[in-house]
Amino acid sequence: MYCVFVHMNTFDIVSGQSTQERTRFVRRAVKKADRISRNLEKIIELSVRQNCDCRQEDIQRIFEYIDNCVNSAKAHLLPEPKDYPTSNEAE
Repeated sequence: MYCVFVHMNTFDIVSGQSTQERTRFVRRAVKKADRISRNLEKIIELSVRQNCDCRQEDIQRIFEYIDNCVNSAKAHLLPEPKDYPTSNEAE
C-alpha cells in the first residue's frame, strides 16, 4: 500500500482580512501544489504495478531531481534574511 497525500484547502490558508491579490495567489498556488501531489501519487502507482520495473537507483534519481526542484523553488520564494548590523556593531 502507499500513502495518499493530503490535499491543501485554500480556506485554511486565507483567513481574516485578505486582499483579492492574496486570495488569487493562494488559490492558484494551492491548485498547483495539489497537481504536484497528484503527480507524486502517480509515480507511487507506477512503482507498485506488476508490469513496471521500478529499481532503487531510479527512485533515488527521481527524488534527487525533485529535491533539487524543491530547493530551487524555496530559494526563490523564501530568500535568506539579510544580516543587518545592530546599532552596537555599527559603532
